[in-house]
Amino acid sequence: MADEKKANIPEENELYTLARTLHNSAPAQHEIQDFLQNIQQKIEQEYMQKIRLAASTLKQNTAAHPPREVGLLRALAAYTDENGRKQIDQLCKQLLFVQTLQKIQTDMAALSEDGALLCTSSKEDCSVSAQSIRMTGLCMMLALICRT
Repeated sequence: MADEKKANIPEENELYTLARTLHNSAPAQHEIQDFLQNIQQKIEQEYMQKIRLAASTLKQNTAAHPPREVGLLRALAAYTDENGRKQIDQLCKQLLFVQTLQKIQTDMAALSEDGALLCTSSKEDCSVSAQSIRMTGLCMMLALICRT
């Protein structure tokens, strides 16, 4: 009986062909995986790499221009034993990390207080909301934390 019904369904029937295609979910799953990978790559290229680069640049700038406390600790390191130097070095890294985070917070606050920022070119409207500034700052902080 089932063979008779199957025999009655023509292979050219569009509904049957479409139903068979939809029944097989493997291609759809593969396409969804490809789609998600493409989005992940795009986000990585367009946003994450830029955020990590900005955070890394700020971290390097802070290390190049350390606060006075770091300079003082480094000077004291010469008068301690190896264990003391390691502890002072670790403390200096932590102070530089905190200083970098504080710089991001300061920049976020200053930019948020200024309200919308305008591009130098009057042809292009590129105002930035305070929310975007905070979100970018938080992403930079997360990038720094993840690399620590």
